[in-house]
Amino acid sequence: MNIFFLILILILSAILSISIIYINRLLGNKYIDNLEGVQKFHNAPTPRLGGLAIFLAFIFSSIVASEYKEVYLLLVVSSTPIFFVGILEDLYKNINPRNRLLSAFVSGILFVLLTGYSIKNIDFLNIDNLLSIYFVSLIFTSFAISGIVNSINIIDGFHGLASGSLIIMFSAFAFIGWEIGDYLIFNLSITSIVIFMGFFIINFPFGYIFLGDAGAYFGGFLLSSIAIILPSRNPDISAWLSFLVCIYPITETLFSIYRKIRRKGHHPSKPDRVHLHMLIYRNISRRISKKMILENHRNSITSVILWFYPLSTSIIAVMVYKYVFATIIFILIMPIAYIILYKKVSLNW
Repeated sequence: MNIFFLILILILSAILSISIIYINRLLGNKYIDNLEGVQKFHNAPTPRLGGLAIFLAFIFSSIVASEYKEVYLLLVVSSTPIFFVGILEDLYKNINPRNRLLSAFVSGILFVLLTGYSIKNIDFLNIDNLLSIYFVSLIFTSFAISGIVNSINIIDGFHGLASGSLIIMFSAFAFIGWEIGDYLIFNLSITSIVIFMGFFIINFPFGYIFLGDAGAYFGGFLLSSIAIILPSRNPDISAWLSFLVCIYPITETLFSIYRKIRRKGHHPSKPDRVHLHMLIYRNISRRISKKMILENHRNSITSVILWFYPLSTSIIAVMVYKYVFATIIFILIMPIAYIILYKKVSLNW
């Protein structure tokens, strides 16, 4: 992969992020994430259009890429429905959650139809027989993409948490792609890392700009696409490996659904203030920031603490990618670790 190409898209992503900040100021800070809402933990109104910078940088990379240009362009086309709906939500904040889920599903459908990649084998009971039916595989893959897309949006709560987690997970896929000689996976993962890194250096630790729904959705779409392409192109690699790499946002989403169903007066589609990252913010981050005399950086400290979860699963994944049994064992272990940590910092939800 051309180093000049990587440096170029890194700089472009950063410049676009900075440009959006200044353009938004010229427009009178019209498109901001204000301080109202149950999931707001920042100290100042902040532009939430970072996803636009990331999407434009990826489009540019797909145009100038010397390798795998067709795949890049197909990802741009298939991601357009969920990105478009995400941008509308960032601009107007009035898109129904059901419509956002539907758009993610449509992007998943387009991904399968355009690229030809889908989940056809998960080595579990007789489900593989069903997945051998094209329509079943199409629907199953689209649901999987929709799930990952929305899970990244769920963990997007603090400066650098979602983008940093994405960079870590992309890095795991890049390493595995390099190790097995799949240079599509390697190139696509490295490109994604560099583009999100351009945004990250503007976002972290001060939070000058946010990913917004569009950025979180597009990042989730890229992550789920790579997670599906990897086992599709490499039959020796289990789909469970991709699940392990992505298990942090998946666990957060599934546990959140379970928690809200159990809590009286709550609904899975409605936000609350007891996600793991929010509890870490009120508990561990508060103590650490106070001890280090960094109270103003409590938000970003929360992200640093939470990065250890995707970092742990990514390191484990690159160590056991050849071994399906070990992969499944760790898939069972990591959610238990999550629940133990959650109970440790829980505020009696």
